[in-house]
Amino acid sequence: MTFKIALVTEELAVYGKSGGIGAAIYEMAIMLAENGHRVDILYIPNENFDDARRRRAVDAFADRGVKLEFIDPSKYVWNTGDVANRSYSVYRYIKEAKKNYHFIHFHDYKGLGFFSCSAKRQGIAFADTTLVVQLHGPTRWALHANRALFTHSNQILIDYLEREAIRLADHVVSPSNYLIEWLRENGFKLPADERVHMIKNVCSQSVRIHRNRHATGERTKIRQLIFFGRHEARKGIVTFCDALDLIEPVLAETGTSVCFLGGLGEVNGWSSGVFLSERSRKWGFPIEARIDLDRLEALAFLASRPATLVVIPSSAENSPYTVVETLAAGRAVLTSRSGGGKELIHSDYHRDAVVDAEPEAIAERLKRLLREGALVPQFAETPEDISAQWLEFHSTYQPVEGVAGPFTAKPKVVVGITHFERPRKVIGAVMSVLRQTYENIELVVVDDGSRSNETKEAIPHLKQLVERTGGRFIQRENGYLGAARNTIVKETTSDYVIFLDDDDLLLPGAVEKLVEVAGHTDADIVNCLNLYLEASDRSKFELAPESLKTKVSYVPTGGPISLSHLANHFGAATALIKRSFFDKIGGYTEIKRVGYEDYEFYLRAAQQGGNLTIVPEPLYLYEVGKPSMISSTSRLVNKQRVTNAIDVAPHAAEWIDALELAAGIEAISDEQNMAHWLTSSSPHAALLTRVASTRNSLPDHVEALREYAIAISAPSAALAWEQALCKPEANSESMIERRARPVAGTFAHWVARHDTGEISTTTELVTLWALRRFDDASAELANFLERTGEANEFAIEFAHTLASSPELKASQAASLSDALSSITTTEDLALKLQGALTALDIAAGRLEAARTSLAFISATEAKEYVERYKDLQDAFGSRASEHGLKHYQGYGFLEGREGFEVLRRLAVAVGTRNGREIRPWQLRTDFDRLVGEK
Repeated sequence: MTFKIALVTEELAVYGKSGGIGAAIYEMAIMLAENGHRVDILYIPNENFDDARRRRAVDAFADRGVKLEFIDPSKYVWNTGDVANRSYSVYRYIKEAKKNYHFIHFHDYKGLGFFSCSAKRQGIAFADTTLVVQLHGPTRWALHANRALFTHSNQILIDYLEREAIRLADHVVSPSNYLIEWLRENGFKLPADERVHMIKNVCSQSVRIHRNRHATGERTKIRQLIFFGRHEARKGIVTFCDALDLIEPVLAETGTSVCFLGGLGEVNGWSSGVFLSERSRKWGFPIEARIDLDRLEALAFLASRPATLVVIPSSAENSPYTVVETLAAGRAVLTSRSGGGKELIHSDYHRDAVVDAEPEAIAERLKRLLREGALVPQFAETPEDISAQWLEFHSTYQPVEGVAGPFTAKPKVVVGITHFERPRKVIGAVMSVLRQTYENIELVVVDDGSRSNETKEAIPHLKQLVERTGGRFIQRENGYLGAARNTIVKETTSDYVIFLDDDDLLLPGAVEKLVEVAGHTDADIVNCLNLYLEASDRSKFELAPESLKTKVSYVPTGGPISLSHLANHFGAATALIKRSFFDKIGGYTEIKRVGYEDYEFYLRAAQQGGNLTIVPEPLYLYEVGKPSMISSTSRLVNKQRVTNAIDVAPHAAEWIDALELAAGIEAISDEQNMAHWLTSSSPHAALLTRVASTRNSLPDHVEALREYAIAISAPSAALAWEQALCKPEANSESMIERRARPVAGTFAHWVARHDTGEISTTTELVTLWALRRFDDASAELANFLERTGEANEFAIEFAHTLASSPELKASQAASLSDALSSITTTEDLALKLQGALTALDIAAGRLEAARTSLAFISATEAKEYVERYKDLQDAFGSRASEHGLKHYQGYGFLEGREGFEVLRRLAVAVGTRNGREIRPWQLRTDFDRLVGEK
């Protein structure tokens, strides 16, 4: 059977900012589509997509049989960054699309499924849809893993949304047993056991990209260690660096290099780049940083490094895609024993691949693996088995009933309107009650001691209106809203009561919807959303409030109680309240000239165990833009009314979150003050300030880090930052280096892959390059060539590096070209040597020689390119040198075909030297203009 499946996500690999969540969504979507299901990705990104970028992503997924749709929260809410507003926007988008999905998947992070899962339990949506929450790592778990406190109230709200989405989901799926157990041990409420599943994340695409790489059973000699993960404490970067300190002599002696693969983060309040630069000062081994690779680029990068051990020392992980991608690339891995990473690796390989996340344990394991070599592990479960489990999960489709059935009872509801000095407006409020679709309503209006002559004259008419329509009109002395609402309850009998301010307007179906939800949930209080109505527009919508079309401003969530001293997340005053519960908690407190009576009432209700739910739909108009109780009373006095009502004892565990938040905010402030003091007192204060101020511009940030590393005499870090934005351009079988911006060559990663037998020379060249002493670097390379007597790949690559630099003088380029051309090389490197000589000749201004060499390189590689592909052989035959480059320009480059490696490398060198991007074919078609531009 073909199912309609939606995957809701805030992250998406390849086409947006993403971590493991985005990778899981990407993999799942393609796998399901390839197996015949109709798959929509409903994407609500946290970044801006221009039209062109959006079209590229949509078209790319369409080619794989997946429909990508963007959810724009600005259509539904004013504040698009608020987490509750985003969850509400997701619900609105799905409900209005009316696609009748069989399955909707949400990731746990940020609770995007909160309102959708709530709506199903309320019986107002998704009756025939199975709602699945996939566990990747909720906020509370991430803070626990980072050994961190709450530092922003938003984190506690997100935690609440995540907890509730998990509790209300039809099914919960985790890729590890570890996380399921952690949630249970830490008070999360999960669905029934039969609806909690452990199925690993789909990884078929990762494996397919490098499908020829697999565990061989033979040990691999390690020449490079790769730390794979974001630069933050939870990912183990501090632990890893501590381990490196312990084995530094071994790494330096063996020439083993270290690469940090993953995005920059923060370590102890500092940019992780500053942290690494400082740590590297005492390391005698070369380091490398790759900080801006997307998922496919990272895969290609790993696949290009055969003699490597990938280290993933996170203190806690759920089911890290870093481990999956390392195994998919056919690389040896070392990961933490804690968390779910070890569940991905076949137990036969745990002796090598799993270790306690402590510096000493990691150091000892690294020493052994460097000495003995490392095995490439097998998956604990094959990617095919994992995909089959997911297909089986979907094949057993049977919707989980959100409610028992239609709610047909018609309990009596009192709708009580409180009135004070607004006779004209109360008429509109009364009319909105009379227009309700629900029938068993008693209308009651209480005048709370109005004194003006105008109102006194109007009261007989108001009374007549209410009574003639079957309601009651009650007058009492002024006691403010709490007293007026209590009067409504005392003077009536009913199952439920709803309070409506005299300037607000119910939508026609409001009471019916609230009663329906109360019947399905047995909630003590059913609150809802509202739409703000400008007072100046009241006359336009008073008789037809449903005609107002605007976005929602306030989205209550019903909790958490731990934030109730800071903000009202329970909702505004108009809600359906079970009368028995109202009486149980003693109704409203009666305090004159103080607002927040509803806020305080809901807090007391929550403290006494009230079941409060929020209908994720606006059911009335809330008038704004005129004087009100809130605007005419002291906010401090109002908030004191709330704080005086707090009773910590019933919910002590939740109030601990509030204490942690206060401590976390103070700790962050202390950390920032300490960082500010250390920065200002540092001899490199200006550079550290630049590092901090450029975090939102990665190229500028990396340049600031490079300058800082030079200033503190950390040359290996300086070169690492020089190379940090180099990117691999990958097709399904290979990686080709390209530039993200004008930077130095690829010498640092060359050192990691090759044993030149000249560690001291390579280290010296790294230092000279980082310090931009190009004359000395050229002389050192020439001496190296003379000693070795051959132009090996080391010499060729570093010559390209020097030729790429705008600072290399023409005379230096000429001298190095002469030195390089006077020695021999192997046949397989001959064309690469020709490319390096051509780059140096261009830098030296020897354009005629360069033009001749370029023609030779182009013709040779065109022939090789055509011979590599049968379809091109059939098409071009003996005309390969004439048509090969043209085909690559028009089709092969975009198709990801291999070829023209030397010409591409040459284009990078010329482009970097001239500060622009140059395509390889442009060197042939526009040589004279390109080589003359500076």
